[in-house]
Amino acid sequence: MIEPSGDKLTLVVETFASAFAGVVLGGGMSIRQSEAVDRPPEPWNEAWYRALPVEEITDDWSRIPASELDRAQVAFFDAEAFRYYIAPLALSVIRNYDSSSMRVIGTLSALYPNERDWTHHMNQYALLNSAQKQAVALYLSHVPSLVEFDGEEAKQCERALRRYWLRFLK
Repeated sequence: MIEPSGDKLTLVVETFASAFAGVVLGGGMSIRQSEAVDRPPEPWNEAWYRALPVEEITDDWSRIPASELDRAQVAFFDAEAFRYYIAPLALSVIRNYDSSSMRVIGTLSALYPNERDWTHHMNQYALLNSAQKQAVALYLSHVPSLVEFDGEEAKQCERALRRYWLRFLK
């Protein structure tokens, strides 16, 4: 784990940067593909769907613009997509919190594995290594003090830690 170099925000940002350095989307579902699955065009065109990532940044998550992250349908992400997008999505909650944003709701919900969707969440987390899981746990432990949440988000972070992520904090 990276030692604090000033404050909690710096620690969270640096930990994500280190843990997710070099992660690329690979064959995972892109943001625009997740959007297409959420609102499929009629008729469905497989070639069009497979070509969507060509227009996206898929090799450096730190360069994904906020406007692109706003399009993400996190619930549809496969494990590769989750590993690639969770760092910029989590950091976007800190940088641009909006309680009504599906980006915020989807990101925090994806980090809270409930009993009903446990298998789905575990499948999304399957490719995260220990450093990446530790980065997420650190994020969940600090984000309530970094963001002035409007609703139940702080409790959701605490519950997510207790339910799954706390074991990865060192």
